Amino acid sequence: MCKIYKYADAIVSPLGVTTAQNWRAMEEGRCAVERHESIPGFPDSFWGALIPECIIDEYPELVCFTKFERLMIMAAQEALSHTKVDASSDEVVFIIATTKGNIDLIDPEQPHLYADDRVFLWKSAQLLVDYFKNPNRPFVVSQACISGISALLVGMEVLKQSYYKYDVVIGADIFSRFTFSGFASLCALATERCRPFDVERQGLNLGEAAGCMVMGGETPEKEEACVTLRYGTVSNDAHHISAPSRTGEGLYRAIMSCLLQFDAVPDFVNVHGTGTIYNDEMEAVALARAGLSHLPVTACKGYFGHTLGAAGIIDAIVSAQCMEKGILLPVMGFRALGVTEPIEVQRVWEKKELHSCLKLAAGFGGNNTAIIMER
Repeated sequence: MCKIYKYADAIVSPLGVTTAQNWRAMEEGRCAVERHESIPGFPDSFWGALIPECIIDEYPELVCFTKFERLMIMAAQEALSHTKVDASSDEVVFIIATTKGNIDLIDPEQPHLYADDRVFLWKSAQLLVDYFKNPNRPFVVSQACISGISALLVGMEVLKQSYYKYDVVIGADIFSRFTFSGFASLCALATERCRPFDVERQGLNLGEAAGCMVMGGETPEKEEACVTLRYGTVSNDAHHISAPSRTGEGLYRAIMSCLLQFDAVPDFVNVHGTGTIYNDEMEAVALARAGLSHLPVTACKGYFGHTLGAAGIIDAIVSAQCMEKGILLPVMGFRALGVTEPIEVQRVWEKKELHSCLKLAAGFGGNNTAIIMER
């Protein structure tokens, strides 16, 4: 099977506007999740990861775009700047991953100056490609919280089928009253920083961010130093509109499909790791059923919060960094195991030769996905 190479990437979050800045912040033990108070329309106090307006304001040429659209453009510009890919070429296609896009524009208490159609995902995607003068119709993937990984899989497929030479995959979501109230109604929000897999975990923290990965099928000059995206699967167990399967059936099937194609055991797993009671338990069960309980488990939401459509791409980028640098990152906030299966949650930064990673994601509606990345 042909290889799909990651040429460049970018993470835009409260921790920085490049992958290097975000990685450095993680190494320093910094966390994007903070306690916020006195924000109109929100509770008096809550925990989340919000990108300061001062970061956005550094891009005055994007003033006509919404915050969601600006984050996508910022991430794409940064990633493309590290490649020779011409974004305006008809050989390039843009693939957008998001859960809610400009959903904040429907809020009657938040006046805005944008046209009514700006709330539609296709509109934001079209504005994005118009900005880069790209002639192709963009793809939009909105598949709950697996959107980012699903978009990467779409990107892999269009390259394997030779529809395009390169693709620019972008995942983004912003903090809004709509998403906050939705997760609050499910009692899924933590009243402190989230603690994935910990015995005292309370729930998740919402965050806003954008991640971008530029991919292609051409062999780079230094192939041995590159990360490739090898195999991936999406499954849906249709268990419940919001609750994950107690047996981890959908995620287990996605994992096994990847392992059968890869025909090897990955060096580590990067999980969805929201910090909620049921998601973390489900992932632990799925890993145990797949015979992978012994592998190091890493997770990123303790650093960035749950960034929804951006999460899968950001996690994939961080996992690629782990392989490129030969280091496992600890799960921030984890102290003592709080799931029924004895999985190996990574506790400290650890130097280790890493050649492959299994990245997992799960979402509402019974959505599950897995992807194998290799160095």
